[in-house]
Amino acid sequence: MTKEFSERIPRYFRDSFSTIHEQLMTNKPYDCNLSGSTVTAVMFDSLRIYCANAGDSRAVLYTQGKKGGLKVTPLSEDHKPSLPKERMRVEKVGGRVNPIIGPQG
Repeated sequence: MTKEFSERIPRYFRDSFSTIHEQLMTNKPYDCNLSGSTVTAVMFDSLRIYCANAGDSRAVLYTQGKKGGLKVTPLSEDHKPSLPKERMRVEKVGGRVNPIIGPQG
């Protein structure tokens, strides 16, 4: 993978996420005002791992540990609205974090 291409990958992730978000918000059959979504995207080559996530999702890398067990490496952080940092981020951009009371909870 060329350096120029690898430097563009974060922008590709952002652009893809933004495009999907805009399509969901303008596609009338879906009411996205009180719903959310999650996505985790991972791309890698022999030297690097690129990871992007939105919403309450995560990516982890499992590798063989030096002593035979599995080594777990987090690649992303959850964007759980129950976390103070995430709640502040959502509210700062005009969003809200409220549980929906209904048959499922």
